[in-house]
Formats: sequence, C-alpha cells, structure tokens
Amino acid sequence: MAWLGSLALCAWLVLLAAPGQATAATPQVPSPAGPVADLAGILDAGSRQRLLQIIQAVRERTTAEIAILTVPSTAPETIEEYSVAVFDRWKIGKRGQDNGLLFLVAVRDRRLRITTGYGLEGILPDGKIGEIRDREIVPRFRAGRYAEGILRGTEALASVILGQGQDGARGKQPAAPPGRHRSRFPSRSTGILLGIFIFLVLFSAGLSSVVRPTVVPVRGRRRRGGVWWFGSGPGGWSSGGIGGWSGGGFSSGSFGGFGGGSTGGGGAGGSW
Repeated sequence: MAWLGSLALCAWLVLLAAPGQATAATPQVPSPAGPVADLAGILDAGSRQRLLQIIQAVRERTTAEIAILTVPSTAPETIEEYSVAVFDRWKIGKRGQDNGLLFLVAVRDRRLRITTGYGLEGILPDGKIGEIRDREIVPRFRAGRYAEGILRGTEALASVILGQGQDGARGKQPAAPPGRHRSRFPSRSTGILLGIFIFLVLFSAGLSSVVRPTVVPVRGRRRRGGVWWFGSGPGGWSSGGIGGWSGGGFSSGSFGGFGGGSTGGGGAGGSW
C-alpha cells in the first residue's frame, strides 16, 4: 500500500507545478496604451513626440499602423515569440488589411525585432527590414544611442510605407493597346462638337455683356478633398517628406486603439 501513497504524492506535486508552468509559458504582454510604449525608459520627450508625429502621418496617409515597444527583457520568451504575442493582443493594423508593424526593443537582452502584418510583407520583406536594421538602427544601438536608433529606424520604415502607399493610391495609367495610334486630325464628330462649343462660348460672352452679376470673392478659403482650408495653405509634410511634418494627433492624447490587424510572424530582428 506504500506505493499508493507515493503515487498520490507524485500526483499532488504535478498539480502544484502545472499552474506555474502555464504561467511561465505565457508572456506578460502590456496593454496597448498608445502607439509608443517605452517600458524600458530609453526615449526622451523630444524623440517620443517625433515618433508620434511620424506614426500619425503614416496612419493618416496609408491607414498602416506602426507601434513601438521597448521592454527591459522578453524572458522567458524569445523576442520572436514575444513580438507575435504583443501583435496578437494589440491587433496592430486595419482589420482585413493587416497593415501593421511592431518595432520591439529588449534593452537588457540587447535584441530587437521588427514584425509586420500580412499586408506589409510585400513592401517590407525581411531583406528590406534587415537592411534598415543594419544601416540605421544597430550602429546607434551599439553606441548606446537608443532613442536615435529607434527614431532613424522608424523614419526609414515610414518612408518605405509612405512611398509604396502613395504610389498604390494613385495607381498607374493603363498602357495603350499595341498597334493602335491616335489620329493627328480630328474626326467628323469631334469637329461638330467643337463647333457647338465655340457657338456656346460666343453666345455666353454676348449674354454676359448685357447682364453682369455682382460677385463677392471669398478670401483665404479653398476646398480640398471635401475639407475647407483657411489661410495660405495647409500644414503637414513639406516636399522634404518626413522632415516637414508638424501635426498633432497621438501627441494630443487622441489614441483610440489599433484597428484589428494580425501577423503571420514576418519580419526581421537580431542583436547588437
């Protein structure tokens, strides 16, 4: 009967160990309080403000969402596992488009990971992310300039997203079918329409000389894309790209959560 007691003791020990193992297997993922979460305390106020402005501009122009998270360590999880867990909880990117990006830095582990949603894998493949990592981020991290490295890396990633997003929004004009050329002379129907147009212009000019309505100009207001602008013109990014952004957005506390995106674990990372 002694073996029954030993068996019961073993079962009791297994039950005690099971909850601890389950807890250890689940990474402690923070709740999303904004697109920039500096839990490692490596970002100064100016860098944080600048990052918020870049993220806001990318979101407004392309709907893509960028999140930045710094932590002391991801242990006991690897940074790859931790980044996917954060992405899944925060749901970065728009639902159905999955155009989110997570820039994760584990300072004490000396590791970083940039994870993309399905919708950004085409314009930010692993090789492109690795190039930005090696050129803009890692050299500054090795010098201890973490805020600068995060800022420069985010600027480079945002430039790629903006460039591809704007090209995609504009689209390309379809090429003319081969073997077909436009005539140098107008067709008969074109000539008739042109004559009618000239007649209407002359008729309108004669009518306007008889009746001249009073026109009151509205100064300093233009309509652009359904929005009224006042003054000399809107703010925003100048022709220089990221350097001209002067908006508010997240910096004024208007963050309302991410859009419901997901990831397949694509991206790149490494140590420094």
